[in-house]
Amino acid sequence: MIIPREGDKIRVYIQLSDTDAVDPETGRVDLGRYGPERLLEVAKKTFRPYTIDAEPDKIEWWTIYQSRCQLLSYPCRGALNIIAR
Repeated sequence: MIIPREGDKIRVYIQLSDTDAVDPETGRVDLGRYGPERLLEVAKKTFRPYTIDAEPDKIEWWTIYQSRCQLLSYPCRGALNIIAR
């Protein structure tokens, strides 16, 4: 997903597999497994045939977080967003 931001900036959301971003021992995101270079590489592959003209040293901010979804056995009122970090 691409979200336009101020100026010529954009925010990009890409999906990573749990095996790539999560430490198997702790079950938590390991920021040491990714950095701007690797995230940009994944984003470029994800958006093919379109291109992303950016360099890792120009990335101002980045993070990785887990987003979990589950089916509920009861009806839910309104939106339910669960983000674990």
